[in-house]
Amino acid sequence: MIAVVVLTHNRCELLRRCVEDVLLRTSEKTREIVIWDNGSQDGTREYLDLVTDARIRVVHSPDNVGMTA
Repeated sequence: MIAVVVLTHNRCELLRRCVEDVLLRTSEKTREIVIWDNGSQDGTREYLDLVTDARIRVVHSPDNVGMTA
């Protein structure tokens, strides 16, 4: 099993590209893609709420807890 973890903060456009690339390039062994929204306020939350791939699990942190999220 492979898991991909993405940490983001106020980089919605880069995150969109990242999600598209990860979904296109992951193998069937990839079971989970965790995206940690680190308190973004630039539309990231709204974008992530629209992502429907069953492998993606989104965590919305209310605050930016830094790179150790």
